[in-house]
Amino acid sequence: MTGRLTEACYASVKEEYESDQQLLTAYSTEQDTTIAIVRKPGNSSIVTYCDEHMPELGMPRKPLQLFHELRAGYRTNSAVSDPHNKAFTDAKLEKEYHEYIRTSGQAQKAIDEIAQRVRFGENIRLVCYEEDGERCHRHLLLNIIEERISSSESKFVFVRDERKAGQ
Repeated sequence: MTGRLTEACYASVKEEYESDQQLLTAYSTEQDTTIAIVRKPGNSSIVTYCDEHMPELGMPRKPLQLFHELRAGYRTNSAVSDPHNKAFTDAKLEKEYHEYIRTSGQAQKAIDEIAQRVRFGENIRLVCYEEDGERCHRHLLLNIIEERISSSESKFVFVRDERKAGQ
């Protein structure tokens, strides 16, 4: 049996959790385990709305801080049409995250754990704050875990977004 690996933004997970539909999905055998992959939950309640928290899979503090500073500046500049994604690129978050994952034993262990759980049939949804359509580390992490699972000889089902998950 194989599981499904998906991703979602915090807002959609919170909305789903708080909806009346959540009561119905609680009885579903296809329910996903939601894992918050943020370093620090801050003042939000992301850990309330997720089943687990794996801070070791969050973006490292310094690159994330640079991203927030750049994005804040770009948001005040009307010439920048997409402040979030421009800040993501300019802060080199993709490179920084890959480097962090490559060198962190804790992150490697967490990735192996998620890959193993998917291999044994668990449906897992990676959750962070960034809205759908925004560049983010959860997209990178999903690809990293997909590669880890694909390196084995077993076949797995991968779903990139929630719309495809139900099909």
